[in-house]
Amino acid sequence: MQNVVDRAGSLTKNLKLPRLLIPIALLVGGAGMGLFFWQQSQNSAIEQTQINSQPAIKTITALGRLQPTGEVIKLSAPTSTNGNRVDRLLVKEGDRVQARQVIAVLDSHDRLLAALEEAEQQVASARTKLAQVLAGAKSGEIGAQAAKSRQAQVELQKDRDSQVDEIARVQAQWNGDRTEQAAKLQQIGVEVQNDRASQVDEIARVQAQWNGDRIEQEAKLRQIRVEVQNDRATQIDEITRVQAQWDGDRAAQEANVSRLQASLENAKLEFDRYQKLQAEGAISTSVRDSKKLAFDTAQEQLAEAQATLNRINLTGKQQLRQAQTKLKRIESSGQQQIAAAQAVLNRINLTGKQQLSQARTKLQRTNSSGQQQVAAAQAVLNRIDRTSEQQLSQARTKLQRTNSSGQQQVVAAESTLEQIREVRPVDVKAAQAEVNRTIANAKQARASWEQSLVKAPQAGEVLYIYTRPGEVVSSDGIVEIGQTADMEAIAEVYQSDVGKVRLGQKARITSEAFEGELTGTVSQIGSQIRRQTIVNTDPSTNIDARVVEVHVKLDRQSSQKAAKSTNLQVQVAIDL
Repeated sequence: MQNVVDRAGSLTKNLKLPRLLIPIALLVGGAGMGLFFWQQSQNSAIEQTQINSQPAIKTITALGRLQPTGEVIKLSAPTSTNGNRVDRLLVKEGDRVQARQVIAVLDSHDRLLAALEEAEQQVASARTKLAQVLAGAKSGEIGAQAAKSRQAQVELQKDRDSQVDEIARVQAQWNGDRTEQAAKLQQIGVEVQNDRASQVDEIARVQAQWNGDRIEQEAKLRQIRVEVQNDRATQIDEITRVQAQWDGDRAAQEANVSRLQASLENAKLEFDRYQKLQAEGAISTSVRDSKKLAFDTAQEQLAEAQATLNRINLTGKQQLRQAQTKLKRIESSGQQQIAAAQAVLNRINLTGKQQLSQARTKLQRTNSSGQQQVAAAQAVLNRIDRTSEQQLSQARTKLQRTNSSGQQQVVAAESTLEQIREVRPVDVKAAQAEVNRTIANAKQARASWEQSLVKAPQAGEVLYIYTRPGEVVSSDGIVEIGQTADMEAIAEVYQSDVGKVRLGQKARITSEAFEGELTGTVSQIGSQIRRQTIVNTDPSTNIDARVVEVHVKLDRQSSQKAAKSTNLQVQVAIDL
């Protein structure tokens, strides 16, 4: 449109071109632009219709399998019993078992039980020998020395209790001081976080205010530019109209002047001819005077037409000059308005930047000050920890010295008691060592015997038995256990569709193995893309597809229905 206006302006300056071409050019340019925008709107409508005609995808389907929640556990024998056979199997497929329930007994059970009983008998024998060594002495002296030994133990216990109380006091004091300082540290952290959040909100408010003022002023600036452009275009049209009207009036009057000039020349020729005829006496004077009157009248009409032409030119020039002056005034005023609006926009941007910079600087100061306060509170907490650790270490050291000194006194009293009893410490030590050795052997025998009993690690249902009585335990284990009370479906969703799956979406599971359908919700979306493991019987199916495992937790009724269908291949439809 601007090019058309500029072209019209150039045409107004070039007076040699026909004035009627200007409005024709404006009409042709406007019609061409209107046709262009109509075609664009029609193309956009067609494209939108094509997009809306595409069907929306409402479900994602995938092959999957049923399994108990938490996966299936293959229960095997302890690693130290590799090579053993199953002696007794206490469950069958379909039985429900409880946690720590014995599932199977290995063939080493009876041998290890006999070894355990033998080890316990050896412990009893060693304790009997120790009692024999400690028995027999002078009862009076033994009683007196035993009293001294008990007194030493009582004093040791009293000193130990006193020092333990001191340790507990130091520990309690430490805990109280540390809890109080930790609360202060947490409070400071919360206050710093609140101050930071408040300043972040202030930055967001300043940014939003700046954006709003800037957008409003930019809209005003665009409106002013449009108004100035419209006023300029209107005035250019007015100049074009004045120029065209002037050209039309002038051309019509110039034609009238030319016609009157021709009439004047004819009247003059007639007057000259009749004047000669009158001089020759061919006509009367009155006839000559009538021609003279026609000649004079033609001169007056020509003069009047010439005056009218001059007035048309003068008026046209004045109107054109006034219209051009008004155009310059419009352009000047428009530029001033645009400059003023641009100045306001620049001031808004400058003020917004300054306020945003100040808010960000204040946020930095808030962060720095908050970090200093947190560091100071943390330093106090660290100092409390160091001081309390030192006090606690000193109290524990004192307790160790008390124990050591008291133990020495108790040992001395017990040594004297042993001497009175005429029992050699070496005999007691040897008997006690034998007791300790037999107890250790008994513990080891019991641990070995425990390994001959295979127990269920969790409650569930026996799904499959891999090893029967008399068979060696293989790498597959003995039995397979799963929590069939809660079933789930593992769907292998194509990697191109997994982005549409969300937790909590409803899913429907179907199979040829049962009637109707199972229902559940998406409970877990895998994080690993792997090769598809479940394929259907269609030979055209892509067996090298990349999928993601999606877990669908079945509701209670569906879990009961699918409890006997572990590893069943199913079709899963997830509702989007």
